[in-house]
Amino acid sequence: TAYREEYAAEAEKLCRHGMTDAEIADFFGVTRSTFYLWRATHEKFSDALRAGKETADERVVRSLFQRAVG
Repeated sequence: TAYREEYAAEAEKLCRHGMTDAEIADFFGVTRSTFYLWRATHEKFSDALRAGKETADERVVRSLFQRAVG
């Protein structure tokens, strides 16, 4: 499957919803090795994944904090 520029925005959304790399690869219908190749060769895709995962991670941290302090 050939990479398309619009995959970056879609990947960021998927990461925000907490999907793993394997789940995202499945969503795009590619193997994990193809997914990792896209991440290594397409800067926008890599940046989008990073941004989406940071957003998801921040949400988890806030949730855990709220749970801990009541």
